[in-house]
Amino acid sequence: QPWDVAAGALLCAETGVVLTRLDGTELDVREPGSLLAGTPSAHAEMLRRLAEA
Repeated sequence: QPWDVAAGALLCAETGVVLTRLDGTELDVREPGSLLAGTPSAHAEMLRRLAEA
């Protein structure tokens, strides 16, 4: 539910953590699905590895 994700998404935004869907698309808290969060470099690396899988 949106309220389960919204506070965490705000914390990520305020601290510089990149938060997207697993495929790298923009997060919409109203839509269900898995998330990917990390520092900018870790997030980019995980996206690269997920694309290779």
